[in-house]
Amino acid sequence: MPQVQDSYYVITALAIRSRANLAGIVPAVRAAMAELAPDSPPYDIRTMDDRLSVSLGRRQLILLLMGVMAGMAVALGAIGIFGMTANAVTLRTREIGIRMALGAQWRDIVRMILGQSMRWAVIGIGLGLVASATMTRLLSSMLYGVHAGDPITFFTVITALVGVTILAAYLPARRATRVDPVETLRHE
Repeated sequence: MPQVQDSYYVITALAIRSRANLAGIVPAVRAAMAELAPDSPPYDIRTMDDRLSVSLGRRQLILLLMGVMAGMAVALGAIGIFGMTANAVTLRTREIGIRMALGAQWRDIVRMILGQSMRWAVIGIGLGLVASATMTRLLSSMLYGVHAGDPITFFTVITALVGVTILAAYLPARRATRVDPVETLRHE
């Protein structure tokens, strides 16, 4: 039965593999199609890369939005760590001054404050690893070019989060080393 007499609409496609540039091959394809099927002119001529990018466009948009949201979450986390550490330093000014009066070095104070911030970061990273282990099944269909349980990705993210924690907590820790022990003891 000829296609014209068929009751449903059929779209035919032609795929051509060529090393030539698309602009150079299109006129030859149009001429060959005009000879074979003059009633069916070729349309929507695109490269396979274009077709692939269109088919992956939605996933790429979703992943881009997820990346932006993740970046915002890291920024908010860094601001939270900075604020929490700065508040802890302010509340513990007397304690820090007494420690320094008793001989604590600035390295000891920085280590103490960074250590407290890192404890919270380790707890958060642990909870995040548990959550990501449960979410890998849902997200694996959205990933392209990387496995959901990729250890390099996990290592990179954990390293980045530890780095953000250290950077966010370092400024308040450094400020804590400027506490004058004499002034602190004078107010006691």
